[in-house]
Amino acid sequence: MKIYVYPRQRQGKYDNGYINDFCASLEEAGAEVVGAPARNPLLSVFRQGRRADCYVFHWIENVPGYKYGLLQSVAAWVLVWGARVRGRKVVWFMHNRRPHSGRRRVLCGALMRMMAAASDLIVTHSREGIGVIAERYPHRLHKAVFLDHPTKNRLSGESKGERRYDILIWGTISPYKNVDRFVSYAARKMARRRILVIGGCGDEALFDRVNACASDNIRVERRPVSFEELGGLVSDSRYVVVPYASDTLLSSGTLMDSLSFGARVIGPDTGSFADYLPEKRITVKTYDTYADIERILSLPDPEYDPAAYSDFLEEKSWSSFAKRFVSLVGKIR
Repeated sequence: MKIYVYPRQRQGKYDNGYINDFCASLEEAGAEVVGAPARNPLLSVFRQGRRADCYVFHWIENVPGYKYGLLQSVAAWVLVWGARVRGRKVVWFMHNRRPHSGRRRVLCGALMRMMAAASDLIVTHSREGIGVIAERYPHRLHKAVFLDHPTKNRLSGESKGERRYDILIWGTISPYKNVDRFVSYAARKMARRRILVIGGCGDEALFDRVNACASDNIRVERRPVSFEELGGLVSDSRYVVVPYASDTLLSSGTLMDSLSFGARVIGPDTGSFADYLPEKRITVKTYDTYADIERILSLPDPEYDPAAYSDFLEEKSWSSFAKRFVSLVGKIR
């Protein structure tokens, strides 16, 4: 089976670890991923994707918000329906309710409806995503499937003693992640909590709002964090907090990467966070308001069981995911 995966960007500033792991796991599962990473992944599908039996699209609904987004949206329309006319299989991964950016929201919604109509298979990493599909695209619900967001087992086996931080917030600081709102709240209402915010930020005004809340208890570092360093930061923190806006969120790579290091995680009561709230092998807590986070922090930390975490992570591995996914694609007629 030959599969073309969108978007495969050339490695660099916008390297996507999820896509890299996705392609590698498909190869391990026996599929052939055709085409090479490209500067413009959408246009490269026309040039490199001709040999593919199946086209897999991630985040294609974001296209209208890109540079030349209107033209690229037309290209996406032609590409997807052209694949259907040629008898190719089309798979759409619905990662979010809608794009995190509010730019050209109407056109983004139209592209999502197009993908729902054209896809042979719709994959969501959240059970809540199935409900969204049932509400928006009920005639395509029979094409939808829930597959857990895959992750890795990065547990070090080291014991976790005294923590330096109560809260770790990591990853690129973007508007939809609400980091500025949370640290503003924490500066006023959680003054005794030790908080580390670490991540790159390309928005000067946004970073200024976050950095304005820095204090003896709130430390802000504007730089990317490697996975090697992240493991140590997780071990040094009681909880990883994910303060994202819940109106767009379904699944979260930050959640799964944090769990891969054995983190206890607090996130909004939606999507994957709600999925894993009852999961006994790991610790995922959810909040409706920021006051709930303080309430959770005031309680004794749940016991950390590395064997239980490892069992969960192996069950949600990329290898397991790819085998299930390739099997589902192979059953499309």
